[in-house]
Amino acid sequence: MDELRRDMEKIPGYERRAPLFKLGLVVMSPSAERALEEAHGATSGINFPFAACADRHAAADWPELSDHEREANLSAIEGGHEITGAYTLPTGKRIVLVTAAEGPGRYRPRTTILLREEALLPFEDENPPC
Repeated sequence: MDELRRDMEKIPGYERRAPLFKLGLVVMSPSAERALEEAHGATSGINFPFAACADRHAAADWPELSDHEREANLSAIEGGHEITGAYTLPTGKRIVLVTAAEGPGRYRPRTTILLREEALLPFEDENPPC
């Protein structure tokens, strides 16, 4: 685990922060799993993709979201609603993490990792479909 943390510190822009919420059970689509494996190979041995994205998501570090999306996520943490994050892997593929909420409070049963094209989420940087 210490080796993983040291590797993650080598990632440009990565700063370890305390988590603001628990991820629950982490599941991922087969396509996202393949993309993360490819990204791991593209990082010269740094186990960047999964651990760094999961840590950043739980610590409310969402650099690719708009201010509005980040504010909505912060409200969702307090209000017990779904939290989303997006990260571009070293290979250029974009993954989305969706942490579900169940009932009032902060209980989070699971986080799902998908490729961006698998997620049906309206990110602000994209045009709506015609």
